[in-house]
Amino acid sequence: MVIDKIIGHINQLLKTHTKILAGKLKYMYLVGGFSTSMYVQRRIREAFGETYQVRIPIAPMLSVVTGAAFLGRPEITASDVPRPSTFVTQRVMARTYGVSCARELRYVENDSRFSKEHLQHYQQTDGKKTWITQCFDEFIKKGETIDVHQEITKSYLATTRIVMTTVFVSNDINPATVTDCTKLGTIVTQLPDSVKLGEDYITTKFYFGYTTIRVCDLVNDVVLQQTEIQYNV
Repeated sequence: MVIDKIIGHINQLLKTHTKILAGKLKYMYLVGGFSTSMYVQRRIREAFGETYQVRIPIAPMLSVVTGAAFLGRPEITASDVPRPSTFVTQRVMARTYGVSCARELRYVENDSRFSKEHLQHYQQTDGKKTWITQCFDEFIKKGETIDVHQEITKSYLATTRIVMTTVFVSNDINPATVTDCTKLGTIVTQLPDSVKLGEDYITTKFYFGYTTIRVCDLVNDVVLQQTEIQYNV
């Protein structure tokens, strides 16, 4: 039955986030039209009532309608939406997030995660070094815990005036390449003339919010371009 699948899914979520929820979760709120069913309410209380207080708002559909209204108005950004309770302080990542990059051949040629086909097809040279493109540079791994508002930054040598930072997500814990990953978006950044190519660095920052990840490209702590992506959990 549908309700059995729902209860199973809730149990799986509780199990996955045990470390974060331990001693903190006290209430379960049922929202949406399905939550008005007395049978659903009884089954949820039977499954979880001894551990949590199960509550149903007076108008459970309003929670869904309000959320849909925000999502349906493109002029409203994530920062305009009221934040959820500060009870949510951490998140266990369901997938691995990172960006595409190039690595020197000598550092990856003996890495079993790289196929011979990839090393041949994505090989480039600048006259001095041989590079392998379409590599995955991880910012956060699947299964790792991240604090809300935490930032992770990495710096990359600026070699061209136009920089493309492409964000990928993977179901693997330790992907080597982006060819089997899902592309989430690309930031195209025009570097100012003050940046010395081959000497200065551009910084890519992942900011982990309540419901979105903000990815920014910065030079000297000044944000040049950014994008926001939804968590895929």
